[in-house]
Amino acid sequence: MVELELPHPMDQLENIEAQPFVRECSMHGAFIHVLLNGQSDIPTLQDFIGVRPRPIMPTLEDVFVTLAKKKEKVVLGA
Repeated sequence: MVELELPHPMDQLENIEAQPFVRECSMHGAFIHVLLNGQSDIPTLQDFIGVRPRPIMPTLEDVFVTLAKKKEKVVLGA
């Protein structure tokens, strides 16, 4: 998982999440937390956004958001 500090992060969230190397991303304050398919995708993400991603340890909030999104997909049948 990496953290991004970007100008206007809400405007960029969907574009980042749509990338094939991104499993999921979400807002955490002024930052975007991005779960990648693997560590090897960090340079690809950096090339895409032009900002160096900062590797982080997932927080309890990250785990909750991931589980909530999974449950929503199951409920909605996605």
